[in-house]
Amino acid sequence: MVFFVNNLTFLDPDFGWHLKLGELISRQGIPSTDPFSYTMPSFPFVDHEWLTNIIFYDLYQNVGMAVMALLFAAIALLALLVVKPQNEGSAFALAPFLLACAVLLPFLGVRPQVETWALTAVLLKVVTDDRLWVKWRWFLPVYFVLWANLHGGFVLGLVILIFVSALKSLVQRKIFTSDLVVVLSSILVTLLNPYGFNLWKEVWQQLSDNNLRSAIMEWIPLFLGLDWALLAFMPLAVLSGILIYRYRSKLTLTQISLYVFLMLAGLSSRRHTPLWVLTALPLTIQTLGFFYKEIGNIKFAQERFNKAYKVFLIAAFFFLALEAFFYVGDLKKRQEKNFYPQQAVQFLKQRSRSGRIFSSYHWGGYLIWKLPEQKVFVDGRMPSWRWQAPYQQESSAAFDEYDQVLNNIDGLKILDKYQVQFVLWPKNKHIEGFEDRLQKAKWQKVYEDQTGTVYERSE
Repeated sequence: MVFFVNNLTFLDPDFGWHLKLGELISRQGIPSTDPFSYTMPSFPFVDHEWLTNIIFYDLYQNVGMAVMALLFAAIALLALLVVKPQNEGSAFALAPFLLACAVLLPFLGVRPQVETWALTAVLLKVVTDDRLWVKWRWFLPVYFVLWANLHGGFVLGLVILIFVSALKSLVQRKIFTSDLVVVLSSILVTLLNPYGFNLWKEVWQQLSDNNLRSAIMEWIPLFLGLDWALLAFMPLAVLSGILIYRYRSKLTLTQISLYVFLMLAGLSSRRHTPLWVLTALPLTIQTLGFFYKEIGNIKFAQERFNKAYKVFLIAAFFFLALEAFFYVGDLKKRQEKNFYPQQAVQFLKQRSRSGRIFSSYHWGGYLIWKLPEQKVFVDGRMPSWRWQAPYQQESSAAFDEYDQVLNNIDGLKILDKYQVQFVLWPKNKHIEGFEDRLQKAKWQKVYEDQTGTVYERSE
């Protein structure tokens, strides 16, 4: 229910362009260039979520947002249930499970990334269990074909597969031919997508772009933002770290290595933190079982442990409850009526003279969805787009120009370059000097409400 309410409350800034791309692909096929911006219309856009976008569009049209919120809540829950072990520690699974839910909550939403959580969970289950590996490894190439067309997170899945296979060969000092065939096949089949090798280029462009880690909240290192994700991460990291170190001899090198690898990935970029949770949860539960078994020969030790665990369980429950109350409650500010420019869009639609709009990066996807007759300056797909523009009137890097408009004293000249007619800006997002420069350049404020302000270029 917490996951569902979160998904129903929070409207992801990228949700709108996911819908419109799904609609466009369903009706016209996959576009070869960017269909939504006037800054980079010739850019060879690669939609690494094209199949997910079709699914988004079909679901939204047929069942609506509430069912989508429930579905993606279930997918996130499924990811945790898949990795939860069935061993002697399962009696103590609930408390770490609640902590894991608390870490996931700030990253949750009706978002393609949630699909990758579930797909990664299944992969981790297979590669860390020898019985499942022998039984299901030959199905992995088919699995990666689907994954590569659903979400760009398939690359991290391949990294996990390669990492585990290489570690196995290194430890046993033997190259396993069957495993090598599975790995190579899983890599090659990802080329079975509408973009071929360009899909890999697009994903690599995002993973290797250092600007994302400073400009986009989702990509920044975890410890650069003090929020609920970090506050929930710390107790789970401390508990799991102590237990894993204590019982490292009882765990496999693969389990420990994946835990460390995905923790480093999560610390370096917030969006990868949920994938670390998928390794931390099962190891925490398993090592709690080791601890309980170890103290079995100490008089009254297990009885004292059971009492301590009940306190821990209550604490974990209240931690998640408090997070749900404050975090999900705070998300009401991100609801469509409170965060997005509903009324301003209606105002712009009613203007007798249409014109290009410059708006907040976070509103780009919403405008693509709600104001499809107007193309946008920049949206959530574009921070990593850089190339040599073939035409002078196009941008080589729209996100960089967006930053210049906001922060450079001569940035308004870029609005002249694109013949921008309107600036739509959030009332609660103050960029020092930006609106002052607009007014000095004689842009007139023609509309204002509790969410946004519209400036129009003077004649």
